[in-house]
Amino acid sequence: MVGQSGNVPITPARAAAQGKAAADDAAAQARALGLPPRTPIIYDMEAYAGCAKQVLTFLSAWDRQLPADGYTAAVYESFSNVGDLVAASGTITEPALIHYADWDNKATTQSSYMPASMWLSHQRIHQFRGGHDEAWGGVTMDIDSDQVDAVLGGAAGPPAVRTAFRPAVGLDGGTAPDWFARAADRTLVHDVQQPSGSWSGITPVGSSPANIASNPAVVANANGQLTVTARTTGSELAYAWQNPAAAGGWTWGGTVPAAGSPGTLTGTPAAARRPNGEAEFFVTGPGGAVLVTHQTAANANRSWSAWKNIGGSCASTPVPFTTPSGRLELFCRTLAGTAALTQWTGKVWTAWQQAGASPASLTATPAVVASAAGQVELLATTTAGELDLAWQSKQTGRWHWVTPVAAGTVLRSPAAIAWPDGRVRVFAQLGNGSLGILSQRGGTAKARWSAWAAAAGAMAGSPAVWVSAAGVPGAAVLAASGAMAAATYRNASWSALASLGGQF
Repeated sequence: MVGQSGNVPITPARAAAQGKAAADDAAAQARALGLPPRTPIIYDMEAYAGCAKQVLTFLSAWDRQLPADGYTAAVYESFSNVGDLVAASGTITEPALIHYADWDNKATTQSSYMPASMWLSHQRIHQFRGGHDEAWGGVTMDIDSDQVDAVLGGAAGPPAVRTAFRPAVGLDGGTAPDWFARAADRTLVHDVQQPSGSWSGITPVGSSPANIASNPAVVANANGQLTVTARTTGSELAYAWQNPAAAGGWTWGGTVPAAGSPGTLTGTPAAARRPNGEAEFFVTGPGGAVLVTHQTAANANRSWSAWKNIGGSCASTPVPFTTPSGRLELFCRTLAGTAALTQWTGKVWTAWQQAGASPASLTATPAVVASAAGQVELLATTTAGELDLAWQSKQTGRWHWVTPVAAGTVLRSPAAIAWPDGRVRVFAQLGNGSLGILSQRGGTAKARWSAWAAAAGAMAGSPAVWVSAAGVPGAAVLAASGAMAAATYRNASWSALASLGGQF
């Protein structure tokens, strides 16, 4: 057991359960005291020796559960033990705020004990002087001294949400759902679903630096391993790839080594696999043109083609899609509010063209999907909060629009999948904040649609959805608490949103 005078000991076999229970208890007491959501709650982990594994298991559970309870997870550590948190950064859920003791009498938040790449975004409190007497208001007190570079206040009412937040999902090894997202500390993190339906735990993607500035995109390589990309605070495109030989199973590649410069990047990238197996990245520049680079050979994550401008007038994230016939297409919402697309011929990208008589009221990023019958469909929200549908005729190639698909208010970017029955299902945040689902009644876009139904609880941003190799649909969202959450569809119904922890 891990013990300290006056404290409840940590039992190694129950360390995770005790960390969760401590977070639940702290959150309950904070609410009773009227502390608003997102207020940091600091766990006082004093100096220890010889029990780092148990302590880290306990603190990881604390850091994972407290955000799910609506508060910000923080940890106090002695300078002698902060190194354990740093060394375990690829295997545990880290605190969003660190309060560290280093009595160097320097009123800064810099220390030789603190890593240069962690807790950089106003996430540090430095206890720079230990107990000493100071007089305040005529009263002498024995106090410590701290330098604070952190937001210590919460927010009245519900926690703030990130409306632009959207996770990306790939199938790890072609079978297991694996979602990726930018965490609050600006690192790129992920979580893999196990065959049992449980999740392995949120961990950084390789040695991700704390400079991620966009939602990520993920693509499966020809060998089944994943490659993920995201924009950095330095307006560059960074990436990582699965590597069984690397620590944590991922290699961080840094900036995509493509010749030339894509210019100033402001949006979220996209990724897809070409018909020949090469992965390709897409990103929209500030003028609306799409820039692309691809692997020089399938699975060649260390070698990429020069950046190429393929034109366009895009205002959304590019949406690559491989049709049932194997043709790679790229869609986007234009600066004019319409839907447009280009196609890969095997040698070049064609000129951009509007998707039929597209309305000019589209917003956010559209979703593209194909039913089991081979019907390609595009779905996009409008400025009026409706969901519009375009479908492409397999015979003529022409696009036809249905505006709107169903009554009801939807927000931000939809997601769509072909259900195990072959019909299309659409997911989006409803006007009441819950995750909604819309079901196509037949195998073609001419079929009727259901009314919007709530699939799971309150969420923020836009959802990511999938169908596992076992045929089980699932969805990952940002919960109202600011933690990640997921739901699965089993036995003809959706599970409740299960908090997966983390801070985003």
